Amino acid sequence: MTGLSEKAFLEIDVVDDSDTERTCVFELQEDLEPSTSTVRLYLLGNRGQYVKEAFEIGADVLGVEDIPESDNRRGYHVDGGAGSVQLTLDAKGGGRDAQWGDGSTDPADPDDVSKFDATGCDPQAQKDILDWVVSQAKTDSAAPARLYHGPVD
Repeated sequence: MTGLSEKAFLEIDVVDDSDTERTCVFELQEDLEPSTSTVRLYLLGNRGQYVKEAFEIGADVLGVEDIPESDNRRGYHVDGGAGSVQLTLDAKGGGRDAQWGDGSTDPADPDDVSKFDATGCDPQAQKDILDWVVSQAKTDSAAPARLYHGPVD
């Protein structure tokens, strides 16, 4: 696939039982399909109905009886320039030779698995480790997960 990355790495920090932070790396290297989209956030979005209602309430309070017909009017948007660019990356797991966790197990032994690592294990074990790490991680803007993708050197 020309122009698309060959690999992607997802890094997630998780704390173990002894309060030690571990960085788990999940290497994705098959069928990468990245796509981006822009999500716009408006200060006001499609508020025509609210303005109409406010106008009618104001007209009632002021005693205005001759209100022009406004049912055919459209809403309006006030764009404050807010929003975000979102990246969606569809991929398959990296296979048995790809890092899948914190590297604490022996990748040559498919039965050597821990709750932090399933490198060299079968796909079900890898899925279970990823699910567990994601559920335990406290990711937010102060402690984000990191996704690296692009051409491999």
